[in-house]
Amino acid sequence: NPTTSFHEVNFSQLIETSVNIFSGVAEEKQISVIANLEPDVKIRSDETRLRQIVNNLLDNALKFSPPGGKVEVELGRTSTHVLFKVWDSGPGVPEDFLDRIFERFFQLDASRERDGRRGNGLGLSICQSSTQHLGGQIQAINGAQGLIIEVQFPR
Repeated sequence: NPTTSFHEVNFSQLIETSVNIFSGVAEEKQISVIANLEPDVKIRSDETRLRQIVNNLLDNALKFSPPGGKVEVELGRTSTHVLFKVWDSGPGVPEDFLDRIFERFFQLDASRERDGRRGNGLGLSICQSSTQHLGGQIQAINGAQGLIIEVQFPR
């Protein structure tokens, strides 16, 4: 495990940078990425782990969104928490499996593999352990369309 070093991180900028990094992949797949980020949201965290969470969630959302679909990214804060959400326009996840998608190596059937990129089943499990390590919580919710992954950290 990499050592964790906590310092003030501009979460808004970090997410914006990741969205820019993935814009090429998104364009290639004709997926529009919509980022709705509250500016200058700062948290005390480990930048490397935070970036890993954001990148994994973006990668996952793009993997499961069909061409012509969209991925939405949102960052905001409540009085007590910072809330980061990513939702895809993919097929969603059967309710019984929502909790299981964070298990190591857990994968739904291959029909969820939209673009032939088979995951290793580790992405969400890594996101969960990193989020918990950073003192946050992560959950999956089925949206009206697609899957929403919600990450929250105490302010």
